[in-house]
Amino acid sequence: MSAPDTNVEKQERRHKTPLTALKGSVVIAVLLLVGFMFYTAAQSGDGQDAAITDTVPTVDTTVDN
Repeated sequence: MSAPDTNVEKQERRHKTPLTALKGSVVIAVLLLVGFMFYTAAQSGDGQDAAITDTVPTVDTTVDN
């Protein structure tokens, strides 16, 4: 059950600093997420590096006489 005489404006004034900090942390988290997305997209490349490292070297077993 909530208090019958809640003054929202007074509560907002009293909690201004924590509310601002929460908004700032959300903004920072979103910026970090967007930056991470750009970083991973830039690092992905076109896939040619993976094809080079995934190949298995072959050994020539023929004997020349």
